[in-house]
Amino acid sequence: MLYLLSSYLKLLAQLLAELAIKSVELAMRKGLTIYDASYATLADLIGTELYTADEKLIRKVRSDRVKHIADLEL
Repeated sequence: MLYLLSSYLKLLAQLLAELAIKSVELAMRKGLTIYDASYATLADLIGTELYTADEKLIRKVRSDRVKHIADLEL
């Protein structure tokens, strides 16, 4: 049990480090805040869409994964 927890924590630390590095890279490349870049990066890393009303974020990121909330189909 302790081994599984240790393995999980190691994997989590690696994923968080990757998220942090890629978020900073995206923020610097696109002129975003780290806050906005982290959401866009997380969506990319887990393979899902990010829906937002922030049109400036959508324009700056220019990714198929970042969409306007108006495009969300329920």
